Amino acid sequence: MKKVISILILMLLLFFIIQWGFGFIKKEHDISYQILVDDTVFEVYELYQKDYGDTYDIMIQNGNQRYSYSIPNQYNKQKNIIQKIEYYQEGDNYCLYPVLKDGKGTYLECITNGTLYTDFSFPNQDFISRVKADLQEKGYALSNDYDFDNTTTVGDTTVYLDSLLPNDIITLWNYKGIEMIKPDHSTVRNTLGFDKYENSHGYLVGKYYVLPNYLSSKVLEFSSVTIVDIETNKIDTVELNNTLSSDTYINGVIDGKLYYTDPSNLLQIEINPTTKSARLIGSKDLGGQLYQGEWQDINIYDFVNQHLLFQEDIPEEITQRYSYDQLLEGNMNYYFYTNQQVYRVSKNHLDLPILLLKDINLNNMWVVQNTIYFVVDDTLYYYEEGGKLIPVLKNNELRYNTINRVGVYRKS
Repeated sequence: MKKVISILILMLLLFFIIQWGFGFIKKEHDISYQILVDDTVFEVYELYQKDYGDTYDIMIQNGNQRYSYSIPNQYNKQKNIIQKIEYYQEGDNYCLYPVLKDGKGTYLECITNGTLYTDFSFPNQDFISRVKADLQEKGYALSNDYDFDNTTTVGDTTVYLDSLLPNDIITLWNYKGIEMIKPDHSTVRNTLGFDKYENSHGYLVGKYYVLPNYLSSKVLEFSSVTIVDIETNKIDTVELNNTLSSDTYINGVIDGKLYYTDPSNLLQIEINPTTKSARLIGSKDLGGQLYQGEWQDINIYDFVNQHLLFQEDIPEEITQRYSYDQLLEGNMNYYFYTNQQVYRVSKNHLDLPILLLKDINLNNMWVVQNTIYFVVDDTLYYYEEGGKLIPVLKNNELRYNTINRVGVYRKS
């Protein structure tokens, strides 16, 4: 009998190990389920894909009301992570607060006049205050505590140590090179012997920062670049085999490569920081190369008359439906900035934007996976789902020179 029990226990143990193994290696699921709130049925559409930055994409629907949630994976890729919904209605105002498997709440999303808002941007804050008071009375924690007194100084920058995300490295152009802000150790890497206020040609490409080696403070031409590995602080020099003029501008970053166009000398250069190499891809003889979702040959003189930029393929449902000053792609979402407002729209529900932030005059917007960083006045923030603006660092010079100052890389 003891032997039979031992075998049964062993088989059960083996079963759970196999189940855990499948849970560990599976990369996605796409399911729907229902949650009843009083007499109201909510349909939950839950999508998990590892490629989405380890985040659940969840749409919750009640009739013509739809809510869009991005929820980080804390549940070993389990299904049916929403167990309960707190629902509020007052006149034409509606708010939703999903509760997860562990009993923890998520964050409020609200609808009025057919528009979806975070509680931070919702126009009726009196209603929000009453909703939050009720949620707190039910025992839900609605805010995280951050110690903004725990700071360090890197160069001329004050860094809020408790605000740093553990896998993110932030770069800040400091007029001579870059400051690299890391949770464990921050450093300064200066490559210029003089101040250059506008960062015209330096750029973060993955974990590599590409910095031009100017001939002098008066001759802002360059024929080589310094590549800084911001994880290891290792540096390399790459010869361009051409001299680029001060009129050179950055076309963009495609597939981990940086592209320059020099309209004065009719040159296009590709820099691959991973292989520490550069090659000529465009000239008067070769013609020009433009990337707009795919590569196409164009007249090199088009780069003289127009400031042409490269961009990844963007769905027409985005470009034709929405107007924006800046649009950035995350793993799971698109983020766009227009009229001092920031919106998020899921790649799976392109017709369902949510207003994250309003009346905000920002610059240096940067998206890493599904986190937005941006500068307001002299401070770099990141946006945490649920309407929380978290200050990361402060530098007085961010007020005055706003072009290409910040980059963010997330270690895998």
